[in-house]
Amino acid sequence: MVRDIFGFETIWSPDHTYTYTFTSHPLQKIPLDQYPWPEPDVDQLPQVERSCKAYEDYLINGGVNHMFEVAWKLTGFPQFMLKMYREPRFVEEILDHLNEIRTEQAMLLAEAGADVIYDGDDVGTQVGMMISPEHWRRFLKPRYEEMIRRVKKRHHVYAFFHSDGKIEPIIPDLIEIGVDILNPVQPECMDPVWVKETYGDRLCLDGTIGVQSTLPFGTVEAVIREVEERIRTIGETGLILGPTHNIQPDISVEKILALYETARKYGVNPRRTIP
Repeated sequence: MVRDIFGFETIWSPDHTYTYTFTSHPLQKIPLDQYPWPEPDVDQLPQVERSCKAYEDYLINGGVNHMFEVAWKLTGFPQFMLKMYREPRFVEEILDHLNEIRTEQAMLLAEAGADVIYDGDDVGTQVGMMISPEHWRRFLKPRYEEMIRRVKKRHHVYAFFHSDGKIEPIIPDLIEIGVDILNPVQPECMDPVWVKETYGDRLCLDGTIGVQSTLPFGTVEAVIREVEERIRTIGETGLILGPTHNIQPDISVEKILALYETARKYGVNPRRTIP
């Protein structure tokens, strides 16, 4: 059992995979007005400072706590979804507290030297949005925008946003609130070429190599072909190529090496074209 700083508890599966089950949600036991909000997590700050000194020519990432995901973990997912309809003020109070914590984290990370503030929330499924775009715009968008605006007003940083799944309806909103980098652009859910053609002049894409398809189930040759295709179709500018999520233990080392070696072969020198 693992207990998070926010108080929810999970049981993790054996070491061979990256999955877990939630077993306890604190706001099912504690009234919201009695819940002890944690201080911002600053464990990353020393690492960010060391990385900035050691790798001056690289962009350094610093991540903040998710908002939607932490909120529903506090209440339980079904309960949170219902409360967006039945008790919207309750939901807004949770999100406001979380966003203050996240914004302070972002400020501290930027002051420590981070070039990229990594944020995100999984609001997409394989076939569409997990919550309606209207609810996303009401409850989440203004708070993402506030954090990005406040940190960018004081620091020159890039805003990185992660959401798995098919989130096409909210991509224009993410651009509008100041997101610079979109991750992971899952090819099983969204067409990376369409995303690039539609938004590539305003958005850098990160990821695009599927961990649900080619990497686990394709051959080494198939991995090479997919990397080459990404570079050929969307990789001229504005692409940080990589896997769309954690590489699982059932993906062979040979395929991992094929991904990165092909990317280095064709992705570093812009004059080197793919045959």
